[in-house]
Amino acid sequence: MKTRKFKDGEIIYAEGDRSDSAYIVQSGRVDLYHDSRAGPVLMGTATRDELFGELGLLDNSPRTATAYASGDVAVKVIPRREFLRRIEDDPATAMKVMSKLAQRLRETDDRAAISYWGGDEGGSAGSGRRRRSGETTNLPVPVDAYGLPELSVLAEPRRPTLLARLFGRWRSSSGEKRDGAVRPFEVLVAPFANDPEDTQRPHLIAWLEQLEGFSVRAHGTPLPAEADLLLMPGEQARRANASAQRWLAEERADLVLWGAVDGEGRMDRIHMTAASLSEEERAGRPHPLLWLPVPCYFDESWAALVQSVVMAAIEPRGEAQAQTLAARLPGWLEAARVFIDTPVDGLYQIETAQIFACYGIACAAAGTLSPGTGLQEYGADVLRAAIEWTPQEDAEVWYCLQRQLALVYQAVGERTGNAEYLHAAAEGFRNAIYGTERSVAPVEWAGLHNRLGTVLFRLDMTEGNVDALREAVGAFQHALTVFTRGNFPWHWADVMHNVSQVLQVYGDQHKNQEVLERAVGTSRNALTVRDPSTTPILWAASRNSLGTALFLLAKHTRDPKPLDQAVACFTDAVEVYRGHGAGMLARVAEKNLGRAEGLLRRLGGEVAAREATDGSG
Repeated sequence: MKTRKFKDGEIIYAEGDRSDSAYIVQSGRVDLYHDSRAGPVLMGTATRDELFGELGLLDNSPRTATAYASGDVAVKVIPRREFLRRIEDDPATAMKVMSKLAQRLRETDDRAAISYWGGDEGGSAGSGRRRRSGETTNLPVPVDAYGLPELSVLAEPRRPTLLARLFGRWRSSSGEKRDGAVRPFEVLVAPFANDPEDTQRPHLIAWLEQLEGFSVRAHGTPLPAEADLLLMPGEQARRANASAQRWLAEERADLVLWGAVDGEGRMDRIHMTAASLSEEERAGRPHPLLWLPVPCYFDESWAALVQSVVMAAIEPRGEAQAQTLAARLPGWLEAARVFIDTPVDGLYQIETAQIFACYGIACAAAGTLSPGTGLQEYGADVLRAAIEWTPQEDAEVWYCLQRQLALVYQAVGERTGNAEYLHAAAEGFRNAIYGTERSVAPVEWAGLHNRLGTVLFRLDMTEGNVDALREAVGAFQHALTVFTRGNFPWHWADVMHNVSQVLQVYGDQHKNQEVLERAVGTSRNALTVRDPSTTPILWAASRNSLGTALFLLAKHTRDPKPLDQAVACFTDAVEVYRGHGAGMLARVAEKNLGRAEGLLRRLGGEVAAREATDGSG
C-alpha cells in the first residue's frame, strides 16, 4: 500500500468520483461532506487508523461524499481489488470492517436524530460553509425558512451499506429508503445470564446494528435478577419483564432484549420486552414466556430470523415509524421463512416450538401494520404449529401460545367479520383462562376474561348468538372482580365500555328500557376515566357508545329528550375522529349522527301531533 499526504483543506476525493480505492488514516483527520441543496452537510469524520471511502467499492458506485483534509493528513491507499480480496479471504477483516461501518452509521444517525429532535444542533445549519478544524462535528441538518429540517436531505435515499451488501441483508419490500426524520428505534440489550465474560451481548448488538434506523446499546444487568433465580421459571420471566418495563420508561426506549445462555453453552435464549404505548394488548406483542433460541455466536444464516423478530417486536410510535416497519417487515420475514419451511435439525422440541412461536407472532405484528396482506392469517397457522411442537411438560408455554393465537384470531375475525375466526378466538381465550391462576397472575386472568367477553359480544353481533351474549356478561363480571376503578381505572373503563355495548344489544333485542338505562350509566362510568386530552380516540369511542345507548333509549320509549344528548355525543366523536385521522370511525359516527337527527325530527313531530290532539280534545 502506498501513502499519500494532503495539506489542510485539500480534497482527497470528490463526491461523484469513481470509487477506486479505500483509505486508512495514518495521521490527521478527514472530514466527509455531502453536498445538499442547502449546502455542505458533514456526514462523518475519520481519524488515525480509521477506514474511509469503502462504501462504493463493492459495486463500483460513485463517491457519496467529498473527503477533505482537516489539517495535515497522511493516508494509506488500498486499491479496490486488494480491498475486496481481503474481505473475501479473511472473515475477521470482514467483521472488523462491518463493525466499524455499523458504528459510523449509528453515530451519523444519532447526530441527525439529536439535531432533528431538539438536541444540540452543533452550530449554524445550512450556512453553506465547511466546518474548520477545532469546530464541533455534530451533524447540521439544513433548515428551511420556517426552521424545519430540509426533507430533501433527510429523505435522500441511502445506498446499501458495505456490511449489508457483504452479508446479503439488504431486504425490503420497498427498497429500504431513508424515510425522512423518523425517530430511531431504541433497543437496549442486557447482559445474558450464564455468560460471565459477556461474550454474547456484543455479538447480538453487532448484528442488530445492521438494521437501518435502529440505535442498539448495552444496558443494565442480567435479567432475571440473581435474587429471582430460585423462583419458578414463569415467575422469573414476569419479574424480569417488569424490570425491563422500568428500563423502557427510564430510557424512553422501544425494546429491551434479555435472556440467558443455556446450561450446555450451545444456545442463547433471547426474550423481548416492548414498550407498551396503550392499555390495549395488540396481536403480535412479545410475551415474557416466549424466547428466541439462537446458537451462541450465531452466523449469517440466523441473522434474518433474529433481525425480523426483533423488528416486529417493536410497537411503533406514530405513523412514520409504522410505515417504516410495514414497508420493511414483509421482506425480512420472507427471508427468515426457511426456519418454518425447513425446521432446524438438532434442536430440542421446545426450541423448535419457540422459533415457530416467535416467527408467528412477528407475522401477526406485521399483519397488524398491513391488514389484508394475509400475514395475520399465516401467523396464526405458524402459531398453531408452535402449539403442536410444544412438549407436554411446558404447559405454561402452551397456555401462553393459546392466548397469542386467540389474539390473532380475534384481530382477523373483527377485521373480516368471519365468525369462524371469532369462535376459534373464544376457544383460545377459554384455554388460556384455564391455564392462568387468578391468585398468581390476576391482571392477566382478568384481561383474558375481558377479551373473551369482547369476542363473544362480536359473535352475537355476527350470528345473533344469544348464548354467546350471556357468556359475555359473565366474562365481564369476572374481569370486574379484579379491575376495580380504584386499582385499575383504565382497565375498569375498558370493561365498562364493553359492558355498555352488550347491554345496548340486549336492551334493543328485548325492548327493555331498564337495561338500556343501565347501558347509558355504564357508558357514563367509562367517561369518568377516559379523557379527550389524554386518550382522545378511546374517549370518542365511549362518546359514540353513549350516544348509541341514548338513541336506543329514545327509540324504544318514544321520548325525544335523550336524543339531544345523543346528537351532542355523536358530534363530539366525529370531531375527534376526524381530528386524529380516524376516517373510518368518523364515518360510522357520522352515520349514527344522521340517524339520531332523523329520529329526533320524527319523534318531535309525534310529540307535536300528540300535543295538538290533546289541545283539540
